[in-house]
Amino acid sequence: MMKVQLIQLDKLIPYARNPRNNEEAVTAVAASIREFGFQQPIVVDEKMSVIVGHTRLKAAQKLGMEKVPVVIASELTKQQVKAYRLVDNKVAEAAEWDFDLLGEELDELNEDFDFVDLGFDRKEIADILGNLEPDTRDHVATHVRIHISIKPAVWADAQDSIKARLDALGEDYGVEIEYSEL
Repeated sequence: MMKVQLIQLDKLIPYARNPRNNEEAVTAVAASIREFGFQQPIVVDEKMSVIVGHTRLKAAQKLGMEKVPVVIASELTKQQVKAYRLVDNKVAEAAEWDFDLLGEELDELNEDFDFVDLGFDRKEIADILGNLEPDTRDHVATHVRIHISIKPAVWADAQDSIKARLDALGEDYGVEIEYSEL
């Protein structure tokens, strides 16, 4: 039976030959731990060397945690430990999203959570939500008009720069920017 223990973070030893580059995921995993708590224990061997959970370990360090939930996989052989390190990461790559269901889930939760902090990017969310059928788009704005007033002297000096920045924001959010003078 699996036993979860709270162990001092500084007792855990990252596997030096971990082939997974996970730096890009640490901030999102830290945000997830902050939002939902530490729901998946780190798996270690009897010497406290991390088998599975290097990203969670780094996220816990980033959050300044002192103790984390840990499972000691004492029943695995040395070769099984090495294989499990690889397989645990590899099998996640085989899964694919059902974008219709993902869109519905995101749409229902979009007001309650900032999914950008949790690993999605804004354009990705906009693309997913934009593909929803019209009857499932209860919370998705289809058209928003924003008026920006800029002093004529500022506009004359910085028009190209301002337009470039607004266009870049539009690309990030998957929206089209239109310009008009009033």
